[in-house]
Order: sequence, then structure tokens, then C-alpha cells
Amino acid sequence: MRGAITPKVECAAEPRFSYALYLPADYDPARKWPALFLFDPRERGPLAAALFKEAAALHGMILVSSNDTRSDDPRAPNNEAVMATWADAYSRLSLDPRRLYAGGFSGGARLSARVGAVLKGGLAGVIAVGAGLPPEADARLKQPFALYGAMGETDFNYTEMRQLEQQLRASHTPSRIVSFEGGHQWLPSGLALEALDWMALQAMAEDRTPTDPKVADRYRASVSARAARYEQEGRVGEALRTWEALADDLAGFGGSTAAVKEAERLGTAARKELERERAQVKRDQEWTEKAMRTIASLGQTPPPPLAQLVQQLDVVQLRQQLEAADRITALSATRRLSAIMAQANSYVPRTLRERGLLVNAMVSAELAAVIDPESPGPLVNQARAHALAGRKAEAIAALRKALEKGVPRPMVPLAEDPELASLRGDAEFEAILEELRKRAAAPGA
Repeated sequence: MRGAITPKVECAAEPRFSYALYLPADYDPARKWPALFLFDPRERGPLAAALFKEAAALHGMILVSSNDTRSDDPRAPNNEAVMATWADAYSRLSLDPRRLYAGGFSGGARLSARVGAVLKGGLAGVIAVGAGLPPEADARLKQPFALYGAMGETDFNYTEMRQLEQQLRASHTPSRIVSFEGGHQWLPSGLALEALDWMALQAMAEDRTPTDPKVADRYRASVSARAARYEQEGRVGEALRTWEALADDLAGFGGSTAAVKEAERLGTAARKELERERAQVKRDQEWTEKAMRTIASLGQTPPPPLAQLVQQLDVVQLRQQLEAADRITALSATRRLSAIMAQANSYVPRTLRERGLLVNAMVSAELAAVIDPESPGPLVNQARAHALAGRKAEAIAALRKALEKGVPRPMVPLAEDPELASLRGDAEFEAILEELRKRAAAPGA
């Protein structure tokens, strides 16, 4: 279906894999078309495609968005899904081999960069949201693709992305990394268009596509508006960063002079604020590395006492700094808490439960509850540990408390969660599941 998203196209050779597909309204197989392959970390192909649909329409670009990629699951068939999707798209569609791109969020971002590394020039660019290169990549080397990165200002991977920004610049990899209001999440649709515009500028500079002044004008308007908004909000350091980036991006398109003048106009005060922000990011990176070692101690037997972990991780002080009048301080505290919350509430407890260290998993869940008392997630993790230990009543009580704090959205639905299997058939557990179904069906859910 042209001009709309088809939610599920099964791969002919591997029907267990599928992807959401968007074809431009004027798609004609007689010519070659650029394409963006998308990898969502929660198998949500249509959602990722929807974010880029309007941008793809403006660029005459095909979207191929996998329904089978997952983050944080070593059993996920990501490589097989990528290969099946890639092969099927090539067999069905008329693709321009000089303008193929990949993009993803979180683990999907790392997967996109891995595809680019494997293809060794087969991808013109990667759009990395909420995460950067895969662990095996050497960011000090020039990458075989251009990279447009984006992350929420409170994303726990914010410092990683800012560090990557410096590394890509040093390696002379064409790159641009921007932030947006939010946490660990997909980028807004406005930035999706900006990302494709930026990729188009790279293609024009390398003569892979004809020069289109409208793209440069649209990109200039979008970035300029963001820089002006930062200045209106008093964030002159971010405004400076944005104007300087725009000057670099338009250097080959005759539009950098105005951006350079704007950067110069902001002057010394803006430079000092930007350097203070960069220094804070460096301190955050060092703090996070130390904090990860503290979190890793949860694997010891016996685990460290909860009070000791809270003290070592500065949880109380950081929660107080969330309300700091100084934006840089408040954002730093938010990112630090987000980083340890991601570990204590997700990665670590799952690993500990798999190892049978249920007491340790419970301490991790309790730590997460101190970090973010309003989140239902830690209570769900407590329920899992209780259920695995055969404590049904305690597990049910934890799930009830989780419901009081909102609707938990775990990666695996509670009704299918293997770690809660011992609760199935229990009347109270079934009542909780029914309540979740009602809430999910409620208007606005």
C-alpha cells in the first residue's frame, strides 16, 4: 500500500520474521529509492515507522521497520531478524544501494551501528537514539557511516552520547548529536525529519543525490528555531552548541555565515556555560563508572546492606538536587539517578534471579524503590523474587502495591511472565490481571 504503513509484511523466506513497511505515495519500482531500516527495542515496527513516516514522505524514502528486534534479551533473534528483513526488502523493493540507512532506539541503535560496521560502507548513515555504538566497536576509529545521534536530556545514556560526540569528531566521522526534552525514549517526529534532512545534506556533499536547496533551508530553520528557544530559556550554552553545530553542517551549502555570527554574538558567558556543562558531563561519566561498580556488588553473597548502597550511591543527596534551581545541577542529578535506576530496576535483578540469588534480587528491587519511590517497577521485581521463592502471598501483596502506583509496563506482560508462573490460577492474581486489562482498555490508556 503506497503512502501508508503496512503493519506486517512477512519475510518470504523466513515467515517467522516480519516488518512494517512504508512506501512513498509515488513509489515506482522502475527507479531506485533510498530506504531506512528501523530497529525498535520492543518489537514495535509500526510505532518506529510512524515516527519517521512524514519525514520519509518528504524525502521519498522507503521505511522497513522490523517487528522482531529486542533489547536486553540474549535470546532475541536480532541477527536473524536483520538478515531476513534485509534480504526480503531487497527481493521485493527497488532500493538505491548508495542511500541505505539504519536507525534504532536503545539496543536498536547499537544494532543499527553493528549492521553498518558489518556492511563496511553498505550503509550511508545510522540514526542512533538513546544509545551509541555496540560494545565491540572502537569509537576512536572512523566509522564507515555517518551518524546522527539523539537522546533525551535526562536519558541515562546522555553522558555516553556526549562522550561519543567527542570521539566521532576526533576520528573525523561525519556526525551530529543533539538532545531533546525527555528521558530514555524515541526521538520526537520533528527530530526524525531533522535527522533525515541531515543525512540528505551528507548525501549531497558526497554527490550521492542531487543538491536540493529546500532541504538545507528546512534544516536551517529547524535548528535555528531550537537555538533561539534555548536562548529564550536562558540556556545560552546549549544555544551556542547548537549554532556552532549548524555552522558546521551548512559549511558546504553557503549558509553557515549567519550561524557563525549568532555563535559569536552569544560571547564569553555562553562559552563558559557550555564548558561548565561539558565538565559536568565528564564528572557524571566518572561518577557513573564508580556507581556501576557499587551496583555490581549486589552479586556478592551476602549482598551489601541496603543502607550502605543508598549511601555509597548518594541517593538521598541526588534526590534533593532534583529540585535545584541550577539546571545543570538538576539535570546531572536526574541522569545519575536514571543510570542507577536502570541497573537496579532492570538489568541487575533479572540477572540475579536467573542465578538464583533471590535475596540479592530483593535488595536490588528495594534499592530501586528508594531511588524512585513512585515507580511501580521495583514492586513488580519484588513480586518476581517472592514468586520464585514460593512466597505467593508476598508476591500478590507486592503486585497490589504496584497497582496503587500506576500501571506497570514490564517488557513481558505479567500474564505471560515466566517468573510469575506460580501465581497463575490464583484468584487474587487473576483479579490483578483483570484490573490491568480494564485499565488498558480505558479511554486514554
